[in-house]
Amino acid sequence: MKRFIIMAIVTLTVVSCKKTVEKIQENYMLNLMTKGQWVVTKFEEGSTDVTTDFAAYSFQFYENGTVSGLSAGPENKGTWVADIANRSITANFPNADVPIQKLNANWKIIDSSTDEVKATTTINNILKTLWLRKK
Repeated sequence: MKRFIIMAIVTLTVVSCKKTVEKIQENYMLNLMTKGQWVVTKFEEGSTDVTTDFAAYSFQFYENGTVSGLSAGPENKGTWVADIANRSITANFPNADVPIQKLNANWKIIDSSTDEVKATTTINNILKTLWLRKK
């Protein structure tokens, strides 16, 4: 019986530590994303470079899961969800026009640092690659 209790305590401790580590990672990523605005430094659809379509925009991510596409025109409002375990971010701008609607996808993060993110997604068999950099 003592062995069972010890094993239960060890299991709960390990699970608790894992959840704590995941929460720390989530908070760190949330802080990185929401402190400062981001700009698109490169956007490719297959072999077509459409980066200049995003030149007028910057993006502000908020802790409540919303994101704003900011430019001289009307603000484009959307949502974002990060999945730390799968290294992905899902973005959705439901009422946006081109080019902002091109961001609507589940993006797999393939490289990142504190001020840059490179992500990919495939839509209709077209690989899209997105580079974001913090302003």
